[in-house]
Amino acid sequence: MISTTTNKLLTEAKARFKEEFSQKIQLEDFIREEQDWIKKNLDYIYSQTATDVPLKIHPYCQFIELCPNEQEPSKKETYILMPKYLSMQQLYIQASLIDKADQMIVLMRNFGNQFSYNEITNALLGRCDPAKRDLLNKRLDTLIRKFLSYQYLIIS
Repeated sequence: MISTTTNKLLTEAKARFKEEFSQKIQLEDFIREEQDWIKKNLDYIYSQTATDVPLKIHPYCQFIELCPNEQEPSKKETYILMPKYLSMQQLYIQASLIDKADQMIVLMRNFGNQFSYNEITNALLGRCDPAKRDLLNKRLDTLIRKFLSYQYLIIS
C-alpha cells in the first residue's frame, strides 16, 4: 500500500511531468509514435523467435526516486512515469513502482540511447556458467518481453 506521503509526492511528480510533457511534445505526434511503438512491441512479443532487435528505453519515460518513510530516508523506491494516451483517449501519466524483480530496467537505461537484445544478453550472461546460460537467457527473454509489454522498452 502506498503511504499518504508517497501518494502526494507521486501526484505532484505526475502533474509536473504532464505539464512539461505537454509543453515539449505535440499530442498528435505522440499518438502516432505510441501507435507505432505498440505495434512493433506486440509484433515482437508474439513472435516465436527472439531476434536481435534494436531496443531503447521509452524516450518519454522518467525515473524518480521517492522516500516512502520519512523515518528511513535511505530506503528509496524507484518509480517510472510514462505518458499514455491510447488506453484512456486522453493524456494520462502512469506511475509504476519498479519492484525488485524489475530493477533490470534501471540498469538498461545505462546502456545508452539504443542497444540490442544481443548486447544485453552478452553483457549479462557473458561470464555466466554455461550450464545456467540457457535458463538465464530464457528468463532474460521473458523479462525483455515484459518490459516491451509495459512499454518501458520500445523497438526503435
